[in-house]
Amino acid sequence: MHKIFAKHSSGKPKQSYAFPIIDSRRRKKKPTWMLPTLIISKMMLAYIMTTRPT
Repeated sequence: MHKIFAKHSSGKPKQSYAFPIIDSRRRKKKPTWMLPTLIISKMMLAYIMTTRPT
């Protein structure tokens, strides 16, 4: 965790420090793959709803 954060902080300018530590904690709770899967699931649900025969 510390290594990944160090890479991000060193790679970006001072703007990266503006983000609070809470954001990193929030990311730990919710993995990065959660957002894409949520969008895909919503799109799939919408697709099923629209293409469902009446």
